[in-house]
Amino acid sequence: MLFYVSAEHSLFPANDQLYKEAAEDYLHYIHGVNPFGFVYLTNMNSYGASNSLTQIFHTWFDKDSPKWAKVGVSTYGPAPGFLAGGPKGGFKAPDCCPNKCDWNWNTVVCQPINHLVTQQPPAKSYADVNVGWPAEMWEIVEPSCGYQVAYIRLLSKFVHQVQDPNVIKEVNISPESAPEIYPNPSKGTVHIRFVQEPLTGWELFDAQMRLVAKRQVSGHSAQVDVSTLSQGIYFLRIMTDGKSYTRRVIVR
Repeated sequence: MLFYVSAEHSLFPANDQLYKEAAEDYLHYIHGVNPFGFVYLTNMNSYGASNSLTQIFHTWFDKDSPKWAKVGVSTYGPAPGFLAGGPKGGFKAPDCCPNKCDWNWNTVVCQPINHLVTQQPPAKSYADVNVGWPAEMWEIVEPSCGYQVAYIRLLSKFVHQVQDPNVIKEVNISPESAPEIYPNPSKGTVHIRFVQEPLTGWELFDAQMRLVAKRQVSGHSAQVDVSTLSQGIYFLRIMTDGKSYTRRVIVR
C-alpha cells in the first residue's frame, strides 16, 4: 500500500509507474508467484486457483472439525479467501523438540516442522498445516484482520468495475418473498419452489460468472441438475415475470 500510495499522490512522479508495478508484485506473490506456487488464500480452487491453501489455524476451522478442517478431507474445508500469515524466516520448532515433547509430538510435530519449515530458506519457511501447541504453527498459518484488510485494500486498487450483463447483483429480500431452493449443498438435483409468483426461467453461473446452464420454465417449481458439475460455489439466477433473484448454490 505504501508503494501504491506513493504513486497515487505522485510523491516522486518519475517513479509512479515503477511504484504501481511494485505494489502489484505483492499481489502476484500472494496469488501464486512465489517459491511454492501457492495461492496464500484458503480454498480458492472453485475460483480458478490450482494450488491454494487447504487449511489454516483458526477456531472456526479447527483441525478436528468434520466440516471445516481441511479441503478434500472435511466436508467443505475452510471458507474461501482467508489470507494466511505466510512464510517466516527464523521460525523455530518447540523447545521440547526433537525428542522431549509429551506423547508422540516428535513424530507428528517435530519432524514435519524441521523438514518443512525450520530447515528451509525464509521464503520457503511455510507449510500447509494446522497444528497448535506445542508447535505454535499459528505464527505462519493463522489469518489476521490486520493483513486481511490490507490485502483487500490493495487488491481493490487493481480491480475495475465493468458493465457486464452477466454480472450478478444480489437482491435484499425478505425470507417470506424469496424463492426456496433445496437441498443446498447438493450433488444431484436442486429444486426451486416459489409460491409468490410463477417462474419463467433460471440461469446457473460458475464462480467466474460464466454461464453454465439455463432453462425456460413455467409454474411455481423447477429443477436444476448439478450432478455433472465440479465441486464448488455457483450462482443461480431465478427469474419471474419482471424480477430476478440470485442464490448461491454449493455443489459437493
